[in-house]
Amino acid sequence: MENIERTRINSSAIAEIGYDENSMILEVTFNRGSMPKNVVYQYSNVPKSVFDEIMKADSKGTFFRQNIRDQYTYVCVDV
Repeated sequence: MENIERTRINSSAIAEIGYDENSMILEVTFNRGSMPKNVVYQYSNVPKSVFDEIMKADSKGTFFRQNIRDQYTYVCVDV
């Protein structure tokens, strides 16, 4: 598993986003509300341009749903 530095996000759906340019892995930490811990997913083969776009997006959750969720292979990781 990659150790990717994540940036805290101001979003109701997403807590943190990180990206490793060498491995092209996008890491997304989702808010789980009252659950004890958030859920982290790593998305493979994500171009840096997609990471740049989500970081600039007004709504990170909407961008994620429209451009990432069903477009890239992912795994759930426990960090």
